[in-house]
Amino acid sequence: GDEIRVRPGVYYQSMHATRAGTAAARIRVVADGPGVVLDGSDPALLRSSAWSAVGGGVYSIAYTGTTRLVCADSLQRLYRQASLADLQANANGVAQGWTDAGGKLYVKLEDGSSPAGHVMHVARYDIGVFLEASHWRVGGLEVRCFGTTAAAAGIDLREAGDCWIERNHVHTCAGYGIWMRVGAADNLVE
Repeated sequence: GDEIRVRPGVYYQSMHATRAGTAAARIRVVADGPGVVLDGSDPALLRSSAWSAVGGGVYSIAYTGTTRLVCADSLQRLYRQASLADLQANANGVAQGWTDAGGKLYVKLEDGSSPAGHVMHVARYDIGVFLEASHWRVGGLEVRCFGTTAAAAGIDLREAGDCWIERNHVHTCAGYGIWMRVGAADNLVE
């Protein structure tokens, strides 16, 4: 079958498969070495220095997108607060978090530092690998930071059958890590 080789060090955002392979000739997505990452983060916000202090450890940046996931340095997943007032007041007993309002994204890190000194992952894409075709084999990828809706997933199989999902590291998604739904059947996940 066909083989799609993805290289380390290249910024991949997502894959959508609609063409099916066969049981004898699967379409393979293969990591061409360690360190192949599909990252749903908005590249403009990853290392931005445009954050402005609002006060009380809260910082803002212009933002008109939609997201359900904000993380600092891939280590600190931030809690979504309902409003700027809730973020400033540490609502729900959480001393960090994020919210968006009025064309801005507001962030408060646990240590009160500026997001400008961190790698900020703000999900811009909803799904990392979307398979809606059968007989695929996906392996060796790191899939992270996806989620703009409640139907978000790192790897989503819909109407896909006899697919092999193996040796992937799927994490930090604002929905499902691996989601098999609507007619997905006879798939292997390792």
